[in-house]
Amino acid sequence: MNNISDKRLVYMLFSGGYDSTFRLLQLASIDNVTIQPIYFIDKKRPGRKYEIKAMNEIIDEINHCEDTFPANVKNLVMIDADNLIKNSDRIDITNSFNNLREKYNIGIQYLWFALYAELQNIIFETGILCDSDRSKVGNAIYGEGENITKCEEALVSDRRMLSNKDKNSDVYKVFGRLALSVSGLSKIDEMNIAQEKGWSSIMAKTWFCHSPINGKPCGFCNPCKDAINEGMEWRLPKQALWRYHHRKNVFVRGRSYIHTKFYI
Repeated sequence: MNNISDKRLVYMLFSGGYDSTFRLLQLASIDNVTIQPIYFIDKKRPGRKYEIKAMNEIIDEINHCEDTFPANVKNLVMIDADNLIKNSDRIDITNSFNNLREKYNIGIQYLWFALYAELQNIIFETGILCDSDRSKVGNAIYGEGENITKCEEALVSDRRMLSNKDKNSDVYKVFGRLALSVSGLSKIDEMNIAQEKGWSSIMAKTWFCHSPINGKPCGFCNPCKDAINEGMEWRLPKQALWRYHHRKNVFVRGRSYIHTKFYI
């Protein structure tokens, strides 16, 4: 592995999912860069052990392909999201998040990201796709009159971030430290680019389901529904697709799937 100075350190929000893995591979293709993947632990999400397994396998494969990926990818750092919120005194960021959440229903993870990035005074590279009508992040950013533009003076040349530098706005406080460099792509775009570059075997290791059943995607959680609605239904097994298409006809209590057909 190359010995690269931390002066060229890039922080990457990593989940083991398709989008964040795609961005990680883009960054890993850049020479003389060190990448620190960071994962936020959501103790309420049953799928986190599968995410962690996928992330470690992906990082290991990248680091064994130095010809293709000359960057230095560090071991995964995991952050306890509950402790982060509990110990934070940034009420202003929390209030801005709550304002945006009420209007655009964005996920709690964006509060974690904003608090940690501000605490550490860092910028996070992300795999967030913003240009789809289904993107709550995109709806919040564009709905608040913000734009995403290329950063000319950035550590990595293709970095894109919010263009407005009004640090008092809600949207800047929540998303101002996130690099949205793949915002103009779709999952199909990512898949095609990955195939062209020979990354498909690594992309196949990604994980996305929040509530797996018998170790496989459930077909019910938001990432499963997003995969289906974004043309990536091939990533789900037949059982999960059956559950998705019959979800309105089956009684579900929490995560206890009562109907016996859910176990086929």
